[in-house]
Amino acid sequence: MPKSWFTVQALADGRTAQVAVRGYIGEWGVTDRDFIAAVEAFGEVDTIEVAINSRGGEVDHALSIFNFLKNHPAKVNMRVDGVAMSAASIILMAGDDIAMPANAILMIHSPSSFALGNAADLRQAADVLDTFESALLETYQARSGKTVDELKTMLDDETFMTAKEALAHGFADRVIPLKAEARAASAVAYAAALNIPLDVLVRAQAEALASESDPASTEPAAPAPEADPASPEAAAAAAAALAAAAIEPPAESLSAHIATAAATAGLSDFIPCFALDATLTDAPTVRQAMADAREVFDLCNLVGQTEQAEPLIRKRATLAEARKVLQARMAEIDEASHTDSTASPQGKPAAAATAAAVSTSSIWESRRKAGARS
Repeated sequence: MPKSWFTVQALADGRTAQVAVRGYIGEWGVTDRDFIAAVEAFGEVDTIEVAINSRGGEVDHALSIFNFLKNHPAKVNMRVDGVAMSAASIILMAGDDIAMPANAILMIHSPSSFALGNAADLRQAADVLDTFESALLETYQARSGKTVDELKTMLDDETFMTAKEALAHGFADRVIPLKAEARAASAVAYAAALNIPLDVLVRAQAEALASESDPASTEPAAPAPEADPASPEAAAAAAAALAAAAIEPPAESLSAHIATAAATAGLSDFIPCFALDATLTDAPTVRQAMADAREVFDLCNLVGQTEQAEPLIRKRATLAEARKVLQARMAEIDEASHTDSTASPQGKPAAAATAAAVSTSSIWESRRKAGARS
């Protein structure tokens, strides 16, 4: 049975489809067509509830899913459980109602790709990326009401937003205050695993804690002012965030921490591998292991060798080790498929040309025999 980055199930009322988007959109060979077919399989529903925690994925899949949900007759409610980054933010924009917990993160950026070839190929690749960016601008503008220039600046800057900032910019409708028992699931964990900038982390953490005592937290607010990184307040906030990120979980919760970190990184299939690794003894080593494994996984996808990801991750290979393995594998493939197109003399086949080649040893042997006869 193929892996999947999403699940769909019907609630007991029979009129609601519950969808969860988890992991890299488009991986495991599971496409937008599979997603759409899974939702359509439930027939007519009144509501589609979508929960997202994804770092992104393939833009074409995300655009297709966005248009499917946007044109669906059911009401579509979106919720960001952790992060909605890159392509995941496109799917999020299809919501009739978009809610973000106070510690959730939204990220938008310009599309990127991998290009190989001559100058014409690279220019064409750049044109394709421009076309995809136009599609993203249309999508974000329809939701936020911002100008194209404003949005283009945000995409170029790779903009991370806290829940309140997403609300202020028009990318969300509601901020959900945190319950006291949910504080542990703060933005710190996501930032450590997903390389979210520290200033965004600090703002998200502060807003999440303030939301519990702020009854107006669900109302649009002005964007938070940029903190001066040199100010004592900013330094203190950064230090507090780093200290929170460095707290090690108690021994009895380490397995749960590994499972959560693996799921967040889109590596749920490798949880047993990480859980049995005796070197993973605290939060920092777990985060580093997930980051390393995700880099290996992405590299395998990038060079079209997805099947190599599993053995490399199970061996806990570093990125450098993975590169060597992939280079050797691709060299083997290239050698196996190589065809010698070198022209033979006078157009003769290579074998015939070899047979017709002059043999120095035979010349000397003929001369020796001729001399003996004379």
